[in-house]
Amino acid sequence: MFRILFLSLALFPATIFAKGQVAVVASLTGGATAQVPKARTPVSIHALDWLDSGVRIDVQPKSSMKLILLNGRSYELSAGARATLGEDRLTAFNSHVHELNRLPAIPRLVPIAGNTADVPGATAIRGARVKNLYPQQVWAIASHVKLSFAPVPEVSDYSVILQDEERNTLLQLNTPATGVDVPSDALKPGAHYSWRVRAFGHFSVLAEGSAEFWTISKDDLDRRSAFAAALQADDDAMRLALIAGVDQHSGLLADACDELEAALHLRPSDSALAGALAAARTALASARDK
Repeated sequence: MFRILFLSLALFPATIFAKGQVAVVASLTGGATAQVPKARTPVSIHALDWLDSGVRIDVQPKSSMKLILLNGRSYELSAGARATLGEDRLTAFNSHVHELNRLPAIPRLVPIAGNTADVPGATAIRGARVKNLYPQQVWAIASHVKLSFAPVPEVSDYSVILQDEERNTLLQLNTPATGVDVPSDALKPGAHYSWRVRAFGHFSVLAEGSAEFWTISKDDLDRRSAFAAALQADDDAMRLALIAGVDQHSGLLADACDELEAALHLRPSDSALAGALAAARTALASARDK
């Protein structure tokens, strides 16, 4: 088991620099910095930051941190540690870096951007669109998907239809609500789905919208479960926070929000968890507004 202790939790998940994020800061006490090659000044690291390959890490006096790479390799860096992060390992410059027991690899989901398909029955109503549909153009976990959208003024009810890739209708209902929980056994892992919503007034269709999403594969679900099971935190709230950070990094934004809500329920006075949840909700809101 991998024990994590969070004494510093930033609004997350931040990314130190830009492209190939290969590791997450699992815990941090005190302070540490990261610096890319040729950069003039380092930047501060916080718990749950994602670090890019190539950064140099320096741990400050009276500080320590734990780092988990995507491939499952994990390290403890004590005060004075200096190391460079590579794609598959941490290269130490001194004796203050210690490799820990290897964890299951963190699932890496392929970005969905550009991987689009025609949504069946999605003929647009001229000038009227239901906004903020979710999930759309994201990964989701088959067993807990909730279809949601922004309310439309003066609506009487909404018609919601969910279909699989072969255009079989899996869910069809009318509801006054702007959120619909999909039955946990309705969807399969590793599949593509599309859905649409129409907003009805008393005499006509006021607006409509359509979206699509993909469910992660059974193999990725198993990897996610194995990684979560290997973590051991000093309290369940912080374990949930790390799982949420991994989910948010993978694009499972709704799941990350749910996990942070559960963490905050366990530690309601934790302002850092509250800030992390606010940041995750902002990311989710941005994904809705496409």
